[in-house]
Amino acid sequence: MEKQDLLYVVLAVGIVVIMALVVKPMVTGEPVNLFGTPEPEPTTAPTPVWTPAATVVPTTRAPTPTPTWNGVAKELGFVDPSTYQIDLTRETPGITAPPSGSMPNVTWVTYTTITGQWSGTTGIFHIPTPYWRLDYTRIVPMNEEFPRFNLQVMDADDPNRFVKVITLNRPDFIGYNTTNSTAYRQSQWNTKFYEGNRNYYFVINTLGITSYDLQVQVPESYV
Repeated sequence: MEKQDLLYVVLAVGIVVIMALVVKPMVTGEPVNLFGTPEPEPTTAPTPVWTPAATVVPTTRAPTPTPTWNGVAKELGFVDPSTYQIDLTRETPGITAPPSGSMPNVTWVTYTTITGQWSGTTGIFHIPTPYWRLDYTRIVPMNEEFPRFNLQVMDADDPNRFVKVITLNRPDFIGYNTTNSTAYRQSQWNTKFYEGNRNYYFVINTLGITSYDLQVQVPESYV
């Protein structure tokens, strides 16, 4: 066989190989593998395993016990005004609206007393009834020239709420006498609060006052 014939044979074999490795896969859509390496086996995605969610058991908080009262009046002391961390210089009057209808006749009993002479901030006290009264008839001025008494009733559960502001100035003390100091005040110097079952404290400012004796009163029917 001549050299030229041998070259034709080699060329023909090469064409056949190329047709088998390239052209046929392209026509059939199979991947082209020129080097004859084995194709990797197809992988299957792992089947996800479902894990049930943990069951949450709700917890219950024990209710806060309601303070009880044994019917004996207790004296309320004073604390540092910074305890409540609010601006005590504001005198914003609060609103204690009366309930619908008229209040029945009530016999009042003293629940807490506050006695002193100077300005101060009381501790927190709890009112165990749906309404209460503050009696401030026992305020003694030094004279009738410059007496001033200011009391702010604060809601201890809401430090930004002024329940009521009570202010007594010189005209309120005209007519005071030492022999019958509370006679002309009985119908005037007490305030009813048509709310209760809450915590309160007082902010007191005095000028020219010898002494004061405040009485927080509650209805006898609730004792």
